[in-house]
Amino acid sequence: VDFRVTRGTSILLCGAEGSGKSTLLRALAGIWPFVRLTEPPPMALTLDDCILIPQKPKLPAPMTIRQALTFPKAPENFSDELISDVLLKVRLPELLLLDLDELLDVNGALSGGQFQKLMVAHCLLAKPAFILLDESMAHLSRENQLHLYGLLTSELVAPGISGMVSTCHNVQDLASFHQVHYRITRKDSEHCDSTGSTDGIGASRSLELLEPGALLKEDVKDEDFQRRLIEQDEEIAMLRQALQRLQDGRAE
Repeated sequence: VDFRVTRGTSILLCGAEGSGKSTLLRALAGIWPFVRLTEPPPMALTLDDCILIPQKPKLPAPMTIRQALTFPKAPENFSDELISDVLLKVRLPELLLLDLDELLDVNGALSGGQFQKLMVAHCLLAKPAFILLDESMAHLSRENQLHLYGLLTSELVAPGISGMVSTCHNVQDLASFHQVHYRITRKDSEHCDSTGSTDGIGASRSLELLEPGALLKEDVKDEDFQRRLIEQDEEIAMLRQALQRLQDGRAE
């Protein structure tokens, strides 16, 4: 497979279940041993450089919400204002009403959708070189998926801070947030074993580069993307005001 990811690029891998999307992401993250690189990476990757978020992520327990947002870096490296800002951006204002330093099992304390939003907030704080999203927003509504992908694109990919690779079943779902689109196809075939039996099934996979926009049914125009960003900023401002009113009420 000839596959390259650089900062400032976004790549979408689509394919049916079992086609190998997750395996390819694990290989890119360096945690799949059954792969051989034909070219060494241009830079040595560290734990801070690459974030892989599976569909059902799990964090060590117990840990605080603040630690979940900032790991593997120390929480004190991030101000309360910065943490508050990213939680509002990913639409998790309810977490700001909790004690961010209380030890708990984050995996059970948050819903699936909240957890996935938390992982996006983590990316916004960590600013890694590469973000690998393995159907990471499956528990979210379509509106929230578009909102979070818009955040990752505008704040990390577009400025050239991060490269992003995502997986999905249908290219139309997320194509507007990715520059390059691939389809992984799997072909099963019978093969003979040592006894001459043809009961065994083998599988070959191929990576097909799709023409830009070839399969798009709903293309998002630049002006639509800009409108979303404006609406996002307005929503964050409203959430800040609502949070301030709640905090003022508690103080009284």
